[in-house]
Amino acid sequence: PDVYQGAEDRLLTLVDPDNRQPVDFQRAAIRLEKLNDHLRQEGHAAVARRLAAQPAAGAAKLFVTPSLLTLPGRTSALGPKGRYEAIPCAGALSDHICAYARMSGDSSLLTIAVRWFARLTGGEMRPPLGSEVWQDTRLEWATTGIGSCFEDVFTRRRLSAREVRGLWVLELGQVLTDFPLAVLERTPTG
Repeated sequence: PDVYQGAEDRLLTLVDPDNRQPVDFQRAAIRLEKLNDHLRQEGHAAVARRLAAQPAAGAAKLFVTPSLLTLPGRTSALGPKGRYEAIPCAGALSDHICAYARMSGDSSLLTIAVRWFARLTGGEMRPPLGSEVWQDTRLEWATTGIGSCFEDVFTRRRLSAREVRGLWVLELGQVLTDFPLAVLERTPTG
């Protein structure tokens, strides 16, 4: 979804000029402050899980946007000289994942997005989360460059890939447990 000033929250419009409405900055600030209160009180993983379970509430976009906007300050090494690499996915549901890494030197971000939710959940309005959904689906990449230890930008959970026959392997059932989108930032130990 596009992000325009004032559209950090859910915005149910079509295209220009529909999205050029007056911005209710006071409402947005109140919603963001409430979200931040929940994050402080409940923790990121619990809030992510709740937001994923309530897609009609529309607060997931408000959760994702500020989380991603903090990245450039922490990952400045990825700037214009960073390179992209598609990350291969294997297993029963590999067609439902789009994954890539952006890396430069010792910095890397691994982005994992889910495709075709309805097929994964049999049309039910629930997020595709956990090992029971993802079965043996996993990411596999060469043991150089990207790293193996990460922190999820949204849930703040620490994750480690395991080495199998010269490849790092990360099980999606362990990554996508709370939220159906992951941006994994390489940690100093990775």
